[in-house]
Amino acid sequence: MKSDKLKKILIFTHLVIFSLGLFFPFHQSEAQNFSNRLVITASKLSFESGADIFITARVYNLDNKTIYFDSSPTTGATFIPSSCTTTNKDLNLISYCQVGFKSTKEGTFNISASTNYNGTLKSNDIQVSITASGVSATICPIGQTLVNGICTPPVTPPVTPPATPSAVSTDTTYTPLASLPGLPESFDTKTDCAFGTYLNIIIKLIIGISAVLAMVMITMGGIEYMTSELVSGKAAGKETIEHALFGLLIALGAWLILNTINPKFLDTCLKMPPATIVLGDSVPQSPINGKYCTNTASASGGYTNNASWATSTGIGTLSTLPTGVVVSPNNDCATVGQPYCTSLRGLNTSTIKTIRTKCLGCGTITVTGGTECWLHGGARQSTTHRPGSPTIDLRLESGGLDDYIKSGTQNGSWYEKDGISYLLESNHWHVGK
Repeated sequence: MKSDKLKKILIFTHLVIFSLGLFFPFHQSEAQNFSNRLVITASKLSFESGADIFITARVYNLDNKTIYFDSSPTTGATFIPSSCTTTNKDLNLISYCQVGFKSTKEGTFNISASTNYNGTLKSNDIQVSITASGVSATICPIGQTLVNGICTPPVTPPVTPPATPSAVSTDTTYTPLASLPGLPESFDTKTDCAFGTYLNIIIKLIIGISAVLAMVMITMGGIEYMTSELVSGKAAGKETIEHALFGLLIALGAWLILNTINPKFLDTCLKMPPATIVLGDSVPQSPINGKYCTNTASASGGYTNNASWATSTGIGTLSTLPTGVVVSPNNDCATVGQPYCTSLRGLNTSTIKTIRTKCLGCGTITVTGGTECWLHGGARQSTTHRPGSPTIDLRLESGGLDDYIKSGTQNGSWYEKDGISYLLESNHWHVGK
């Protein structure tokens, strides 16, 4: 019995390693990293007499390695010194070393480097052109560069504060962390059924994984059936195969039945309903230290609670509305803080006149909000409902006014029509920003 358990453990371990190898090709990734472990660069690729040049070697995760340099052709070319040893001063996985280079001959030289690591590890090739005789070599410390023949530390550029953006750009692209078979590199979440498309691919991928796992279990059951000498062991192996086939049949059968009845059953399209944002502009204010509208333009520190509205604004008359426009409630506000009133005192009528002129199919238009700032703005006491402003609230009118507004351009929760902005709040249109 112990030998049977040991066989099962060994078989399962080998199958797990084999399955991981199907999904994670370790030998390929290691080969790619190995080929890029040694890279060389030159401070200059073309220089004249009097200039300096040095060659830098960078290695990945290989500290304290001797790097050997070579030039083709070799006539007149000299490396100072002929080799260097990598060191890691930045406490990361990249190690560096440098040598100088000069030549007494003009022409083009191909420079390469190599080191001993599991054989010979070679670098990339760089090509250097010399257009004058004799170039002296200077070796600068890592992090410094040559400026007029002198090793100079890097100059830190002045920090410029970022400019205030005029608009916020939102990237709506979803990019998976790892690519999967059949899955595109990215999704634009603004497109229709973007999430549904993602789920459709994942469902097919899960069915494929189920098939692979079923084959693994069938193989395990077959090996157990063939290697076991006991009747109970053979029965267990046979049972494993039957369960794997049954699971595979369920996975494939479910997909096949739905696809046969109607392929659209497998075409999931999930759409999230748009969220309606109700701004605080439709929420009445509460007095702060006996004041309303403290954060409203032209209020000059706010209006005192229960003070005369006419006296507070300094406006003795009400604005006149165009024909076909009425007010509800039809009583002007007498005092600051008065509830259930609509004030036309100091109202800029340019907006309501434009609506009345442009909306030819509108019947009677009802204004439900005017310059009474304390009935808008909520706890922040900030609103565009104020004397001198064209901001108003209009009652919902199915047909004429609603159709006129919705025939404009929609931008999120806002509509734009004839140069005027509209926001659909709980029971009215908020007109103006």
